Amino acid sequence: MMQAQREKQPFFKPLSNLSTNEMTSPSSLYESAVRQKTNQTTFHINRQKENESTKQDQSVGTEKLSSLHAKLHQEADRIRKWKVQTEIEIRQKDKKIQEATQTVESLRKSVLELQLQNESLSLKLQEEMGSREDIMQRINATRDMCNLLKEHGARTEERLLKCETERTVLKGLEKDHLKQFEGLSRQFSELEITAKENHDHLTNLLNVERQEKVSMEKEMKGNIAIAEQKLNHLENQCEEKDIEIRDVRADLRKNEEKMHEIMCHLEDCRTKLTTLQEDFNKKESLLCDSDDELTRTKEYKESENTLKTQIDCFTTELEACNMELKTEKERVISLRDQLEKALTSIEDIKSAKDLVIMEKSEMECQLNSVIQQKDQLETEREENLKTMSEMNSAIEEIKCNLHKHKEKLNLELATSDDLRNQIDILDMEKRKMNDDIKNFVQEVASKNDFLQKLQSDIAEQKTGSSCLNDEVAKMSQLLQEEREKLEDLYIQQRHLGDELQCLQQELLDKDKELNSKHKDLEKSSKLVKKLETKLEECTNSEEQLRFEIQDLKANLEIKISEIENLNENREEQVVYIMKCFL
Repeated sequence: MMQAQREKQPFFKPLSNLSTNEMTSPSSLYESAVRQKTNQTTFHINRQKENESTKQDQSVGTEKLSSLHAKLHQEADRIRKWKVQTEIEIRQKDKKIQEATQTVESLRKSVLELQLQNESLSLKLQEEMGSREDIMQRINATRDMCNLLKEHGARTEERLLKCETERTVLKGLEKDHLKQFEGLSRQFSELEITAKENHDHLTNLLNVERQEKVSMEKEMKGNIAIAEQKLNHLENQCEEKDIEIRDVRADLRKNEEKMHEIMCHLEDCRTKLTTLQEDFNKKESLLCDSDDELTRTKEYKESENTLKTQIDCFTTELEACNMELKTEKERVISLRDQLEKALTSIEDIKSAKDLVIMEKSEMECQLNSVIQQKDQLETEREENLKTMSEMNSAIEEIKCNLHKHKEKLNLELATSDDLRNQIDILDMEKRKMNDDIKNFVQEVASKNDFLQKLQSDIAEQKTGSSCLNDEVAKMSQLLQEEREKLEDLYIQQRHLGDELQCLQQELLDKDKELNSKHKDLEKSSKLVKKLETKLEECTNSEEQLRFEIQDLKANLEIKISEIENLNENREEQVVYIMKCFL
């Protein structure tokens, strides 16, 4: 029975009988393919055995051949069916194998991608762990900042309270300042009215003083014209005296001729007249000295003429400058300086006159002997030479001063007030020096006349002594007259000085009053400005506080928003880290 069943069954088992578990995996597919190969080999081996058995059984009988042919046909049909089924299954399995290989490759790729993702995730985890530490530090810093902001907010609240209190105080101060400002404005208006009244009063006084100045200028111009007339008169007198000096020289020559005749007549009496010869020789030396002095006086006159021409030029320039200069105070100062210089020059003239008086007293004491008179004349000549040298030096100084003043005038035309003072001073100095020069010229001429007369009197010795005494008396009278004139001039100058001092004091008092009023106005304006600045500072401080409060509020809002953003970021990062760990 078992053999019959085996014969009915096909030799090869179909692949459909395989377990479904083996079809699912690629390893089961591989095993099924191996089994198919083994089945085919066993099939061929069994077929060979059957062929051998058939060959052996051919001899058994022909009966079995028919049955075998039927079985073979059945078996062939079964094999065909099985073959078709197996081919179909093989195709399906190939498709599944291809799909499995594709899935394997895709799985490999996915595995590689997962590995890369794992590596990247590990790196991200490391970075996030580092960033977590930074975030923790930031969180701590934000906590500190929040605490600081809370403290700052408390401080700002305190400041706001203080500012509100100060604001109330400032409002009260503003009210007080407004009241003070109104009072100061009233005072300022009153001060303006008083200042205008004082200004009008001072302008009236200045107009009066200008009129007085104009009148004084007219008087000064008249005095200048009178002085110029006097100068012309004195120049005429100098020319007359030059003519007299020429006559005296002619007389001297005649006297010299007479002396030569006397010497011829008195050759026999040399033993008796040795003293007279010595005296005569001395007289001759004195005459030579007098000639030298006359030449010097000529040179001096020439220089004096040049100086006069220069002085005339300076006077024209000074008059042109005087027409342009207009200030009053500096004119007063210049007049004061002129008075002081005039006083000094008068004192110098007095000292010179005292010296002349002393010389005259010495002459009166030593008129007993002619030799002593000659010695005195020599000393007087030396002193005169000194005085002449001093006068020359003074003239040179005057020239230098004039040049300096001219340079100052050229340089300081813009500062006309100072120039006017300097020009007035130069005018006074020029006039004084002209007067001094004329006086000294007169004195020198008188002394030369006196010396010539003495020389003529020496020849006559005894007869000339009375003439000398008369001349000395005349000279003393002239000196007394000059003293009286100088005293009158000195008194006039004192009166002018007193008047100038009074005017200066009045001007100074007016200047002081004006300065005090200006100071009061400046003080009131300064107070008003200070109050205005205080009000502006208060308003500015209020505005600054408002802006600071607004800035603090904005900063608080910004910090709160930043803290909220940080908290949100922190929560998101924590959630992300938790997801990654999961």
